[in-house]
Amino acid sequence: MKITMIHNPDAGDDQQPSGDELLGLIRGAGHTTAYQSSKEADWDKALKEPGDLVAVAGGDGIVGQGCQETHRETRSYRRPAAGNRQ
Repeated sequence: MKITMIHNPDAGDDQQPSGDELLGLIRGAGHTTAYQSSKEADWDKALKEPGDLVAVAGGDGIVGQGCQETHRETRSYRRPAAGNRQ
C-alpha cells in the first residue's frame, strides 16, 4: 500500500516522533511512502496523486486542513498516534 504522509514537523514537543521516525514505522509495516511537510506552501499538491491512503501527523490545524483537502480528493485518511495529550 502506498501511504502519503502530510506532517507538521513543528507540532508537539521533542518527545514526538520525527518525520523520519514516522516514515520508518510505516515502511517497517511493509508500505511504501511519500512524505510532504505541511510547512511548504504547496503541501496540498501531494494530495493530487496520494496513493492508497493519506496520513496526517501534526496539530489540530494541519490535521483539519489535511482532512478537508483529502475529502476533496475523496480519499481515505487516518491520523497516526503521534499526539501528546494524556
